[in-house]
Amino acid sequence: MQRALEYSLKDRIDAKTFMERDAVREALNQFDITTRDGYLGILTAHERALHSLALARTSSRLRTATDADVDHLLARVRADLACLGHVGWGDVVLPGADTPLNATALEYVQAGLRWELRAVHQVWSRSTDEAVRSTCRFLTSTHNPARWRTICDYLEQCPAAGAEADAVVADTRRIFSIYQAALARRAPQQLHPDVADAPFAIAS
Repeated sequence: MQRALEYSLKDRIDAKTFMERDAVREALNQFDITTRDGYLGILTAHERALHSLALARTSSRLRTATDADVDHLLARVRADLACLGHVGWGDVVLPGADTPLNATALEYVQAGLRWELRAVHQVWSRSTDEAVRSTCRFLTSTHNPARWRTICDYLEQCPAAGAEADAVVADTRRIFSIYQAALARRAPQQLHPDVADAPFAIAS
């Protein structure tokens, strides 16, 4: 493998998006997914975000495996919502999803999301609520640890400057803002009783 750059695109993404990543982590930590209301909250938030990403990624560029992954996750989260008697948000599109997304930025965030879902599933498994335990298609989506390492290795080989790097950083921030907006809509009954104990983290 080629030696990583002293200051790579991965370093720049980490430096320029840590505030957005922390905001998403904090928002995730608000939900008590061991309860039906909290579980519905985190599912509907991801449904809003994934629906918006599915629309934003549509462009003249070739369809990627990440595009297919967004569709796959969206179908699974909607199946969970239907099982819980919730129809989802349909055609609601969040701010930031009005123009096509950079494919590398989308892969970076989605690979990190798959990593994060493992921790969410561990919390879900402790629930004693029958409604919560009745469906778990979204949280049990297949996780490939090599996927996160692959995108990180790629970004560590990419220069931090240039038009492509600018686009990746800008769209990574935009995708995080879409998730943040989706997670911001939460009701009091969905919140974790002790936010300090909530274990979710966003891969970096």
